[in-house]
Amino acid sequence: MTSTSTNVAAAEVPLVDRLPLLRERRRPLDWIVGGALGLLVIWVIWIFATNPAMAWDVVATYLFDKQVLAGLGVTLGLTAVAMTIGLVIAVVLAAMRLSNVPVAQAVSFLVVWLFRSIPLLVLLILVYNVGLIFPSFAIGFPDQQPWLSGNIQDLITPFAAAVMAFALHESSYSSEIVRASILAVPKGQLEAADSLGMSPWTRARHVIFPQAMRVAIPPLANNVVGMVKGTAIVAFIAVPDLLYSVQRIYNANYEVIPLLLVATIWYLVIVTLLTIGQAMLERRFGQSARSYASRTKGSAK
Repeated sequence: MTSTSTNVAAAEVPLVDRLPLLRERRRPLDWIVGGALGLLVIWVIWIFATNPAMAWDVVATYLFDKQVLAGLGVTLGLTAVAMTIGLVIAVVLAAMRLSNVPVAQAVSFLVVWLFRSIPLLVLLILVYNVGLIFPSFAIGFPDQQPWLSGNIQDLITPFAAAVMAFALHESSYSSEIVRASILAVPKGQLEAADSLGMSPWTRARHVIFPQAMRVAIPPLANNVVGMVKGTAIVAFIAVPDLLYSVQRIYNANYEVIPLLLVATIWYLVIVTLLTIGQAMLERRFGQSARSYASRTKGSAK
């Protein structure tokens, strides 16, 4: 009886799980290549650490300089505001593209096509100089005193121009990410939600959103990292971001390399924190998507 039950239990275990674990054997070439790469990394670090042109003492002096930290705050603020506005516009454009209204689909396609076609630096300069195209504005009824009027050039500050340019540029790319993420949700999930009588908002919140976010987070996080680094071009219109602040310092003391290293270190810190946040979001929405999917399937059955 015992042998029979043992044989039955063994038969229920997949053959792959009953096979002994095989340890991968390390070949001598693997050790040679790994050791060579390790020595190469140590050599590169040693070169940069001992090169007097790096002037690490100057780097340490200016790493937490007030002017540098102020520029860092501008970079982070610009990224946060522009990314938020860009994502809002992206969701609207994606919804228009997925709608059943042909005019909305056409308008969304044209907006995405336009802002994906214009280089970011060109768009930044165009937005900053939009006052040359539309010098003033007035809101109100014709032949009456306008409710609101003013000079556009006074409203378009360098920071505002940077926010608008980055938001429009980001919305054109993120809208395609959002659209593809929504389309990636299995149709069976939507059918199960409909069979449960979920309203469109409940279905979007509990079924579409968690699963679409799992697909959208990696490319959107990549866009955020790209925007953080891309904000360096706002120095072209004198926005006092991190790079502009560093440039002002080394134009005064001529310590070009050390100050550029200061900016590089801060960019590395920002990207590292964003990468950690991305991993946490991926883990959270991955668990949420699996949970909602299992609930929906179980309820449908």
